[in-house]
Amino acid sequence: MLFCEKLDFLMNITNTANSSLARHVSLDPSFISRLRKGTRNPAREDNYVKLMAAYLARNLTAPYQRVTLAETLGIPLKKLPSDQKSLSTLIYQWLAEDSGEKTAPGEDFVEELTIDKIRFKRPGVDPGEASGAGKGSGNSLAKIPDVFFGIEGRREAVLCFLTSVLEKETPSTLLLLSEESIEWLTGSREFMAKWSNLLARILMKGHKIKIIHKVSRTLDELFSAIDQWLPLYITGSIEAYFYPKVRDGIFKRTLFIAPGIAALSSTSVDHNLESSPLFYSTHKKTIEGLTREFNYYLGLCRPLMGIFTGQEKDSFGKVLQEFEEEEGHRILKSQGLSTLTMPVELLKRFLVRLEEPRKDDFLAYHKKRVENFQKSLQDYTFTELISPPSPQAVEKGEAPVNLSHLLFNRPVFYEKGEYQWHLENMVELTRTYNNYQVYFSPEVEDKGKGYMIYAKEDVGVLVGKTSPPAAIFAINESNLTAAFWDYLSSQIQGQPL
Repeated sequence: MLFCEKLDFLMNITNTANSSLARHVSLDPSFISRLRKGTRNPAREDNYVKLMAAYLARNLTAPYQRVTLAETLGIPLKKLPSDQKSLSTLIYQWLAEDSGEKTAPGEDFVEELTIDKIRFKRPGVDPGEASGAGKGSGNSLAKIPDVFFGIEGRREAVLCFLTSVLEKETPSTLLLLSEESIEWLTGSREFMAKWSNLLARILMKGHKIKIIHKVSRTLDELFSAIDQWLPLYITGSIEAYFYPKVRDGIFKRTLFIAPGIAALSSTSVDHNLESSPLFYSTHKKTIEGLTREFNYYLGLCRPLMGIFTGQEKDSFGKVLQEFEEEEGHRILKSQGLSTLTMPVELLKRFLVRLEEPRKDDFLAYHKKRVENFQKSLQDYTFTELISPPSPQAVEKGEAPVNLSHLLFNRPVFYEKGEYQWHLENMVELTRTYNNYQVYFSPEVEDKGKGYMIYAKEDVGVLVGKTSPPAAIFAINESNLTAAFWDYLSSQIQGQPL
């Protein structure tokens, strides 16, 4: 791979914009664009490639990103450095070597995947080995059965389906629905790594996904699904929906459709997956019929959530304001001190340090949030559950400011005395308002794995990842809202601050 292809690959999997990288390495965004397109080569004597590697390494934290990077580098995942400094060095060395081979980004991924007795080959393999794909699909897969049974059969079918999609050069929109138990999808870590890796590669090739989620699942299933789908939702290539009315749930449907490529379909009764067949088809009329079925059902559904990354900070700010202006009791669980309780002068100091051009807008927005927050405390409770950073992290200036990746597209850290300043303001608020309570978790913050769950009773919930690549889901579906509220309520333990 050439330098431009490597840089483009890294920026794609970390969801890094030209402007963000340019700001962190003190270059013009147009220069980053030229480096990325290959119309400009990096000067060997300059230091900015090292700075790029360091910034990109900080944003490579999600499991699917690490799997993808390891495969592209051609090394086992366990040999990929877990500490940021070593990972930065490895990325720099990779960027610095220019092999001169012109391969497309992602072309160095897994070339062969073996599952039981079926071999999947990427295009470009020996024609003799790729023969027998048949089924009228023209892909390079071995002959795929028409029907699969049992849990292992379903897993095999899904990998066949995703591999078929991956081999098509023209991007399409996948249509996904599964009302059945997700145990077959999430019960095996090995299988989970395979399907999430394939889906990530599919999204990187420009495909989109429309998915209808079943929201009447158990809390464990909901959290498991969110945990698995979060890294993929961060790409911004997925639209999620749900059916808003009550169903008896006796008959459960699964549809995985790639228009013009292949389709999986199944119907099971109650939880009986073992004896329910899953059908695989590449027949044009069958795919079209199942697509019409999916789209009719989609017409009865509503959007499940809004998804916000660092590229949509203005939109996120509006949704956050709307959420906070609604009346109701609130619980916030996070790995950082709430921005709602940050003193205005402290925020001003951060904005000056960042040389933020929209400083006045940020301050006005923050003042309005604080005003609404303090007004709501007269009638409604606000409970914070915090996993604090270690004292060493605070002392070294490594304690991150909550939501900084979303609000500023970059990490912001408390400098000496600033964390204590924010904490003292929270203590003062607990003395002023009986409805404001703070609980510190005995668990120390897991650096690099920041999260937030912010629920308002009977209103909605904001849930997501606050460390890079940051993304927040905004949800107002009643079952999910109630599930998260119950979960957060169960986490309130011990004595408040």
